Amino acid sequence: MNLTKETMEAFRARLSALPEDDPLLLGIVTLIVRVEDDATQAVALPNATPDQRTYNAGRIAAAMDIREVLQVEWAESRKPKPDVKPPK
Repeated sequence: MNLTKETMEAFRARLSALPEDDPLLLGIVTLIVRVEDDATQAVALPNATPDQRTYNAGRIAAAMDIREVLQVEWAESRKPKPDVKPPK
């Protein structure tokens, strides 16, 4: 699956229509937070091996990045777009 410029614009258009308390947006963010929490608990297990800790640290970082990008994209999608006038 490739994210083309047109697909990204369509994604942002749909994202911009979601209010902050939209169940879909809240559900996605909640699922991301659950992954973060699960990985954080797994890192803290006393019997976790170094490889398990590294793996779960990567999960935490990835989930945090995804959440941040989603929040930034949502905020950016809600900004008014400047009127682009064709050149004369």
